Amino acid sequence: MEKRPKVVVAGVIEDTGKILLAKELLENNREHWIIPGGGVEFGETIEDAIKREMKEELGVDVEPMGIIDFKEHMNLKYDYHTVIFFFRVRPDSIDFELESKIIEAGFFTPEDALKLDLVYTTRWFIEKHIIGDRKNHLENRISTTSPSTSS
Repeated sequence: MEKRPKVVVAGVIEDTGKILLAKELLENNREHWIIPGGGVEFGETIEDAIKREMKEELGVDVEPMGIIDFKEHMNLKYDYHTVIFFFRVRPDSIDFELESKIIEAGFFTPEDALKLDLVYTTRWFIEKHIIGDRKNHLENRISTTSPSTSS
């Protein structure tokens, strides 16, 4: 069998400064927290895949608001190679009906999320796009409001 990368989508749902994470039992037989999502099926667009995955995992319809970023992750020792597309999505409800493979789900501040047993790509996303964006926004605000010191 030919080995190929797996294309995956993840749906970022934010509510009042918190991000939705789901705890699942993953392939390594350990529980980890992830941004909900899953694999893209052959012949399916990534936008259709995010809609399907969010419906399957959370029981909600979502409106994809665009791709935030993507991340490639490889661990060839374990035949693991994925390309994950992170979508910002707007759910029609936050009254979730969790799929049986999801142990629990909840909204977490970025700081609390980083204390959880996150998969690598979820940790990367939170550090880069939530904490990093906050820091960059604050630095930009400070640099544009600071008085000039030039003579």
